[in-house]
Amino acid sequence: MIEATERSFIVGREELAPLSVEMHYFRVPKRYWSICFERIKRADFRIISTQIPWNVHEVSDGRFDFVGIEDQSRDLTVFLELAREFGFKVIIRPGPWLEAEWPDHGLPKYLLDHKDLLAQDADGVPHKAESRAGENAGLIPSYLHPVYMSAVKRYFMALADVIRNYVYPRGPIFMIELDGRPFMGGSGPFTKGDHNPSSKEHYPEYLDYIYTNGIRELNQTYKTSHKSFEEVQPPTVLADLTKPEQLPEWLDWLGFQSNVVDQYVQLLREIWVGLDAEPFFVYEMGHSGPYCLPLSDRSGEDPAVLPSIAVDWSEDFYTTLFRLRTLGGLSPFPLTLRFACGHYSAEPEVKERYAAVGEDQTRFLMITALASGIKMMNAYMFVNRDRWYGGAVDVDGTVKPSYVPLQKLEQILEQLPVPALRQDIQVGFGVPREYVNYTMLREDPPLHPDLSHLLKETIPALHKDFTVHNMAISATDFSVSGPWETWPILFVPGGPFMNSTLQENLVATARAGQQVVIVGDMPLLDGRMKSCQTLARAAGARTYGTAGVDDAEAFGLSFPVHHQSFIRVTGATTIVSVGSKAIGTHAKVDQGGITLLSFDPASRGDATRHLFQRALLKLLGQEPLVYSSDPGVHVFLNKFDKYAVLYLVTPPTSGMLANGTGVPERNVIIRCDLRQHKLKGKNVKMVELFGGETIKTTVSELRTGIVVRVKDYTSYAWWLERKG
Repeated sequence: MIEATERSFIVGREELAPLSVEMHYFRVPKRYWSICFERIKRADFRIISTQIPWNVHEVSDGRFDFVGIEDQSRDLTVFLELAREFGFKVIIRPGPWLEAEWPDHGLPKYLLDHKDLLAQDADGVPHKAESRAGENAGLIPSYLHPVYMSAVKRYFMALADVIRNYVYPRGPIFMIELDGRPFMGGSGPFTKGDHNPSSKEHYPEYLDYIYTNGIRELNQTYKTSHKSFEEVQPPTVLADLTKPEQLPEWLDWLGFQSNVVDQYVQLLREIWVGLDAEPFFVYEMGHSGPYCLPLSDRSGEDPAVLPSIAVDWSEDFYTTLFRLRTLGGLSPFPLTLRFACGHYSAEPEVKERYAAVGEDQTRFLMITALASGIKMMNAYMFVNRDRWYGGAVDVDGTVKPSYVPLQKLEQILEQLPVPALRQDIQVGFGVPREYVNYTMLREDPPLHPDLSHLLKETIPALHKDFTVHNMAISATDFSVSGPWETWPILFVPGGPFMNSTLQENLVATARAGQQVVIVGDMPLLDGRMKSCQTLARAAGARTYGTAGVDDAEAFGLSFPVHHQSFIRVTGATTIVSVGSKAIGTHAKVDQGGITLLSFDPASRGDATRHLFQRALLKLLGQEPLVYSSDPGVHVFLNKFDKYAVLYLVTPPTSGMLANGTGVPERNVIIRCDLRQHKLKGKNVKMVELFGGETIKTTVSELRTGIVVRVKDYTSYAWWLERKG
């Protein structure tokens, strides 16, 4: 039996803490494998992960070496046997694509030499893969090309023959990653789409699937007169997108790209299942800005296929936090197989001197992930390698600074149910999938510039604001049903269009008690650009007019705003106005309500707007349950049953995760009213899980406030023990 529980993996009769470490056997001299394994075991880890590069093991077309006949770095068999002897469980990441700063991303050269096997843009030019650390990144395959998939199957069959006796229940392998980054290596090429004929030939089938009433429905949507789906060609020139009725063509094309990825990952899984391998399967989601890109139909629906994201030092703190929260909103078991322990670099020795990723940074990132509800992390890389620095152990077994916090986290997870703890969500962000696709149109099309601004700037800025308010936050793209329906407040960007099913669902959750807040325009069209006013009727409001800058009045406050439009009130109450015109309304809808804000409510550091946001949250029935006197210090409370952990993180003042600014230490007051969290007791002992320091206080004193010292990357995880 293999099972993922609230706090662990169950593999047969063993219960494993959900923390693993990455080591690339093909990048570590074989004579050091045992030494590295000893370091891993000494840190109490029980799960190791490794990538398996196709282009290392296929030594010539159709000839494979997994036992190191010609090169000891290919001896996967001994590596797995050694892992079994040490008692480790194993995660394998065999690609085909590797996201590991490895030449050609692990693909054999002979495949990339055939242009007809490659993903192409509309002009037939192959998509180039991204090089992050000076490696020869190569090109991107066309996922559904039959010759490519035949080569993949041949590779997997050869690999399966070697690892068959190492896969659960016969051996230690209990998890397999399905491609290293299936969104064509990143959001750039994915946005342009794959115009390879082998991919495009599936487009008519996809259109037939989504247009259930046939080609007539598509023609009505596109304003065309095609006789069959086979006649429909994908759009190619973004500059031609000048009319609203053209937008569905682009959204359908981007939706098809997700569908191709879905099919590809399913094919990979079917190959493994056909080879008698049925462990957990994992895939890594792509992203567009702060928004995750789950597979079109599978994210969160299949307990044996788990979505993952990469967490590293290449983004700013709030973008990373948004993605972590989105993963938590989409998956019951959120995990990251690329949780950065260190960072990639073309010059790792230089970077380690001038931009070190040490103990404080590693601990900071771990605590951020735990506070966000991540249940499993794979420390990538635990053992250093080429084009990488900051790992916990060098290839010769030398222990590095990040070893200590990782060892401590493993011990914590073995003893305490930390992964089971979660926040009581107060505020959610729901970004419709068609809007996420819209953000991937890299150039802002002239159709809806306000929607582009809303998605790329306003929503991320609002997320940052509510993080500063120390609200408990999650996020979703509505691709799966589930927890978003229970969040007390749900902020949703509003554009001219929104699919009719989502409009109906938002009205239904409002009637059931949720406070739905539409930011932007009130949608009056569905996703096919047909009239749909379900949300507008329930909200008693619709938008009109043009954008402008004015002084707004709300809750006794006055502040300048950039509004997208004005609001025609038909059954709501005005809560924000510009003169006699409304730009903010609220309507009670049965047990809940719908609020419409037709202006940019993000503060961007403005104190009056912060006060407006607090007043709005209070109107909607939510106030912060934790507090920090410093807007750059964030506090989270996660709990489960009688257990609770209070987290504190201090992101670098620069905002970018990799760039601490050396701001001096300072005092910060933090507060937490445990009674509001329904946690009983009079006296509280706060035990810092990583350092062991103890703060003895009372429920009353913690409610009034305690003082802690912080600087960039300061992070704490206090286990709350209550008595009396």
